[in-house]
Amino acid sequence: MKTLSTVSSHLGLRSLLIFTLALHVAGFYQLIIPAYQDGILLISRKWWILGVAYSLLVLLDLIFVILSWTIAVNWIEDRIRIAVRRLAFLGWLNVIIYAVAAAILTYLVYGISWGLVPPGSLTILAMFWSVALFGCLFLRASNKPDHPLSQVPWIGYLGFSVLLTAFIYRISSFFPDISSYPFTLTWSETSRFYYASLFFAKDIYGFVIPPTVLHPSRYLLQSIPFLLPASPLWLHRAWQLILWVGFTLVTSLVLVKRLSIRNRLWQWLSFLWIFLFLLIGPVYYHLQVPVILVCLGFNRSEIESIRKRNFISFISILLASAWAGISRVNWFPVPGMLAVTLWLLEVPLQQTTSSDKETEQSIVLRDIFSYLLKPAGWSLLSLGIAFLSQGLYILWSGNPASEFASSFSSGLLWYRLWPNPTFILGILPGILLLSFPLLWIIVLRLKEISDIKPLWRSIHFIRLLGLAAGLVVLFIAGLVVSVKIGGGSNLHNMDSYLVLLLVISASFFFKKVIADQNAPENYSSKLDQSLIKNYKEIQIALSAALSIVVLFSILGRGPVPALPDQKTIDKAIKELKQNIEKAKLTGGEILFLSNRHLITFEDVEGVRLVPEYERVFLMEMAMAGNTEYLEKFHNELREHRFSLIISEPLFLRQKDENEIFGEENNAWVQAVSRYVLCFYKEENRARAVNIQFFTPNSNAGECP
Repeated sequence: MKTLSTVSSHLGLRSLLIFTLALHVAGFYQLIIPAYQDGILLISRKWWILGVAYSLLVLLDLIFVILSWTIAVNWIEDRIRIAVRRLAFLGWLNVIIYAVAAAILTYLVYGISWGLVPPGSLTILAMFWSVALFGCLFLRASNKPDHPLSQVPWIGYLGFSVLLTAFIYRISSFFPDISSYPFTLTWSETSRFYYASLFFAKDIYGFVIPPTVLHPSRYLLQSIPFLLPASPLWLHRAWQLILWVGFTLVTSLVLVKRLSIRNRLWQWLSFLWIFLFLLIGPVYYHLQVPVILVCLGFNRSEIESIRKRNFISFISILLASAWAGISRVNWFPVPGMLAVTLWLLEVPLQQTTSSDKETEQSIVLRDIFSYLLKPAGWSLLSLGIAFLSQGLYILWSGNPASEFASSFSSGLLWYRLWPNPTFILGILPGILLLSFPLLWIIVLRLKEISDIKPLWRSIHFIRLLGLAAGLVVLFIAGLVVSVKIGGGSNLHNMDSYLVLLLVISASFFFKKVIADQNAPENYSSKLDQSLIKNYKEIQIALSAALSIVVLFSILGRGPVPALPDQKTIDKAIKELKQNIEKAKLTGGEILFLSNRHLITFEDVEGVRLVPEYERVFLMEMAMAGNTEYLEKFHNELREHRFSLIISEPLFLRQKDENEIFGEENNAWVQAVSRYVLCFYKEENRARAVNIQFFTPNSNAGECP
């Protein structure tokens, strides 16, 4: 007679095999069938090999599914146990083997599977799932039989494998960006390096140039490689990868340490999940600095001296707020709000009692006022320091103050709250999908009941109201910023809300929220190791949180476009230099609307940089409708100030909201393209590297 555990084991295995078969069939259909319909499947050798390999994989899945519904299911389970035993002698080498396999997967997708795998497809998800399944086997084999982790059920190893595979995949997906390709990889990629170079303008360009108006803290971090003389472009691309991965790793580690998670497995699971969560928005690396500072230094409970604790808290808020002041306007209040959140989570409200009812009401109000006094002070202090920091930077930089307020005059595109071509999920459905499991976990924790009362009744309503208010304020602010023209393509403008939600939900899940009094007996500061088995609803919420984060991570990045070969690149550089030398003969200035990093890294020589009218900033002014700035640009085009303009191809085509970044395209066409194309004419074009050369048009006539 079959035992209950045997039946459960067979059911789990069958479900896993059926899911794998369904996913592989879906990936097969999305990849192979379109190629067959187009008539290239059997003609192309690459498609033929891929089709045969995928067909064999699906056939193997089908065989295992059929066998799992027969007596052979015991044989399958025995083979798995034997494989684990035989791999066990490798110990932790199993983890290394698996990590290499996950990295190879990423290379296949990004290099990448011959350029045949469509971005964001079920095919990529199927490849990912295959590696995660093998990872589960190798992770199980990495532990000795007497190790405590060997007692973790297979579902636990599968969850860990899925997270670790997504983690490796996400990090590996950055590496194709490290390239010596001399032209820009994406629309604004090399503009970032140019803005970073302005902090060293005197040494690089021979004269002082005001540093950037946009995101100074980001470009300050990116400027560090310029400390090395003649640092190459590939090094700056590598440094940006280090910033992305490094800061996200540090933030994840700081949050895990702050939560004081004692169980080693939960430490690793939380660390991996937080890393992936932060990159979903993403939360940009320069904006993680205030999060690190506040979580690292604010109200450290292990510091016994109250005076020392308050001093360190003050310094952490001071530094975080000063950094936020040179980052983004919507991040000005975040350090203070994060400090207040930690206070509301970790510091109980001390209540005094009185027998006199009238006196008791006044005492309650006094207690609440006393409790909120410190956090209110931190909020005001944080906001004031941020504005002061920005003001000092404006004075030091020498840029017009009006240029720092461009985001306040940008148009709002409310339709981007919903699914649209620019962001297929839409801001509102996307953020609600990402938030739901975490909000669910908070609610489940608040509802935990003992013989006394639920947890929510053991935390003063003013604390819960403060936490909810912080989330609502940042949620609404994030939505408004997201729908501004120039945004809405992902969730990165919801970053401050995501950080606050992460801190609150993690604190509730790991039971780090300090109740005021009479907390439920089962509410302990230690995480119950039987958490998943004992709380089915939390198990479902955790599964949803893991699945959603992994799906966002895997499907959110697609293969990079193929780059031209070296012969084509050399030809384009030669053509660029020829156009520059020809323009020098006329004595006019040379304007790099795009790709001005070619001057920064000395790919072209003898060209004096024109600081004005770099493409990213010009687009910002176009979207903000800065007429003073734009009229100056138009007048200088009309007067033919420049003997040569180098840009990516310009067009006059208008778009509507049914096309990606339609409004942004139209703002660029109205403010830039139609003026350049009227007062200047196309001289020639290096099509392979996407560069166009313009010279003055003597027959311009009347232009817009």
